[in-house]
Amino acid sequence: MSKPVIADKIHLNQVDILKARIDETVTARAHDGRDFSSNLVFQMRLVLEQEIVFIDLEVIVDMLNGQTSIANSAFKFSFHFQIEQLSDFIEVNPTGKTFVCDRNLAGTLAAISFSTVRGILLTRFQGTIFKNFILPIVNPEKLLANKLTI
Repeated sequence: MSKPVIADKIHLNQVDILKARIDETVTARAHDGRDFSSNLVFQMRLVLEQEIVFIDLEVIVDMLNGQTSIANSAFKFSFHFQIEQLSDFIEVNPTGKTFVCDRNLAGTLAAISFSTVRGILLTRFQGTIFKNFILPIVNPEKLLANKLTI
């Protein structure tokens, strides 16, 4: 199943920051931080009857000195999308308990969410030890597979 996605039928109703933590150390502040490791967790949930899709993204970033983490941050975001005619993009398992979302729609929502997180983190990291970290541009398919190393 693959349908064209019409941007005008996607409505971003809410963005919540569920967790926002930056832990710096004296050692980290003295370090010229440009070496980072990061992990990302992506989850998608839907409420078909209300045409709602929730995207949850958690981003954990560590500043490294060699292999040692000297500062870390953790953010969790929740996106609330309203999708007109969402049922056109969903296949329901015969049991009615599981859903399969169209890859075009899922990829579009993942890309919107990830890009928004990039912008939020750019502003949140200003004035901190993480000021040089920028989320990279990624293929949304990797987000959907939840196999992303950034």
